[in-house]
Amino acid sequence: MEDAYVYKKLNLKAGEGHYFGIFDGHGGARASRLAAQYASTFFYWHFQENSRKEPDIAKRIAFAFNESYVALDK
Repeated sequence: MEDAYVYKKLNLKAGEGHYFGIFDGHGGARASRLAAQYASTFFYWHFQENSRKEPDIAKRIAFAFNESYVALDK
């Protein structure tokens, strides 16, 4: 089993949020474990970082997902 998952409650300025993720190991468990460990942290940081620039919460969520995936990929 190479898959990993994460569930975290996030205390966002816009209220409480929940982060769910399921990650495929693609030939090894290391990548999926690292993604499960760091994805929510990257998402939270990018969401909070963009809070002053973008008042629309849906746009902030989309931005945070996109940027956190890029950061995780690096």
